Amino acid sequence: MIWQSSIFGRDASPFLRTLNSVQVRNSRARSKDTLLTLSALPFVIDLGSHAVVHAGVRPGIALSQQSPNDLMELRTLGADRTSREGIPWYEVYDDTKVILFGHWPYPKPRIAKRAIGLDTGCVYGHRLTGYVVETGEFIDVPAREAYDPASDHFTNALRR
Repeated sequence: MIWQSSIFGRDASPFLRTLNSVQVRNSRARSKDTLLTLSALPFVIDLGSHAVVHAGVRPGIALSQQSPNDLMELRTLGADRTSREGIPWYEVYDDTKVILFGHWPYPKPRIAKRAIGLDTGCVYGHRLTGYVVETGEFIDVPAREAYDPASDHFTNALRR
């Protein structure tokens, strides 16, 4: 079941370097066991008709050939994969699997032809959204708190 699985990546070293270089509010997140667990997570969870990734996939490239950086950071097509300006990858993607993704908060799920964005700003104190593959149902709950209240990414998303 999806809530029992997590995605991340086999080679999480860029993220782990970032995690080690920034101040993490919860010191348990920096423990060796946590870092080892994160580095063992897959970049993709294949659910048959759907696949789960952290951020995005490049259209026209097989899921098995996707760059770890794209899977972790891709928002738009072009030179800067992390940019919020440009053509969103999910507007172009038209492969057989429906991609479930996050990394781009918005007040409601982003629904495209073959992709569904589920990031509804939980980290900023808004909502956590899930998707039931079997029924197409969305389930959401309010965040318990704002885990990153200093960030304005969600506020910026409201303008788009």
